[in-house]
Amino acid sequence: MAIKGLRSGFVAGAGWSNSSITVTNTSDKAMEKVRPQPYISCAEIVDRPYEELEAQFRNPVTGRWLSFEDATVDSEFTGFPVAAHSTVTLPLRVRAINSAKPGAGYAIVEGMFSRQDSSCGLSHHERYDFKILPARGKPGKPSGPGKPSESAEPAGGAADGPRPQGGAEETSGAGQLAATGSSSALPTIALVGGVAMAVGAGAIISVRRRRAPAGSSGDGAGAAT
Repeated sequence: MAIKGLRSGFVAGAGWSNSSITVTNTSDKAMEKVRPQPYISCAEIVDRPYEELEAQFRNPVTGRWLSFEDATVDSEFTGFPVAAHSTVTLPLRVRAINSAKPGAGYAIVEGMFSRQDSSCGLSHHERYDFKILPARGKPGKPSGPGKPSESAEPAGGAADGPRPQGGAEETSGAGQLAATGSSSALPTIALVGGVAMAVGAGAIISVRRRRAPAGSSGDGAGAAT
């Protein structure tokens, strides 16, 4: 699984930015049920980092927009089939809420699959880093396909397969491409006043995915994660 065309920056309070999730079956067998499990969050210290951005993908079975959190609820989403050596492209849209804290953010895309013979497995895992920009800022350009920051070969599948197909709908804006991978640079704080001291600090933040209540998905533009 991969995200295509994800912006390098999302302006707080701006409209939806369009991109896509590609799901590619690299094996010789059809997958009866594939279930993407994408996640998006602010990387800054806030009360609810997963609520700083809204993200939805279009369910290929119903044609309706589905929030990332509703995608984890069995009553809302059970997956879709993907034929052998084929790709399904899911339209994706993302935006930062009005009160989003400027700073770093990231998205993760991974998922599960199962077959009629009861075999199952996990997809590759990819992370995309971006910026949350202040209101009235300038959005970044969409990125190309990223590189997995860590991966697990699907059970019974081939390591190599056809490249994902299908492009993302781009919106206007200029900036750098979104980075992939889990590394990020920590800022250096300089204190000027005779003696300069560099202070570095590291923090590990664990974010647990929320489960949204059933019935929160729909075609409206206000579904939130």
